[in-house]
Amino acid sequence: QYIMNAVECQNALENREIDFAICHRPIEAPGIIWTPLCEKEMCIAVGWNHPLAKADIKEISLIDLKDELFFVHASSSDERDAIIDFCREAGFVPRIYQSDPAVTFEVLEKGTGAAFVLDYFFMDEKSQRLTDQYMNGSEIAHKVSLHNPRCFLPIGIARIENRPLSERAALLYHMMCEKFEEDEEECP
Repeated sequence: QYIMNAVECQNALENREIDFAICHRPIEAPGIIWTPLCEKEMCIAVGWNHPLAKADIKEISLIDLKDELFFVHASSSDERDAIIDFCREAGFVPRIYQSDPAVTFEVLEKGTGAAFVLDYFFMDEKSQRLTDQYMNGSEIAHKVSLHNPRCFLPIGIARIENRPLSERAALLYHMMCEKFEEDEEECP
């Protein structure tokens, strides 16, 4: 398992380093098939000492956060690029600080800045069963839903078009597709 952006996934697929990839951006290259699996809604996480948390704000227009410092996980430039696109659509260029999750939540705890997170972060343990890393976002941060625009992060699966997958890779590939299909059916 690797964390890569779409360009790195494309290179790894073309160099036969990986059999398939799950990524946030479509890989638009000859011979690569990118199949959308779902879209996951993003929201904002702020520390409990942040003015939005203190005022118990539940939903906000993204433009109202134009002066905020946004913390973004450094390993995913695709996610960072999507966040920049969301902010530009709202009418501003975001101030972004790349950090790892531990630093982000340490700073958020002090009431500084905000982080784009998948809505998934605030769901219960059963809903987070896709990963082994259950984290109760509600204990760590205050959730603020976004509108104008609503922010959805696409998730898709990519592979080389005419390259047969090994038996194990094909099994995992189909299991991942089915898993995302099940999750989408369970969403309200």
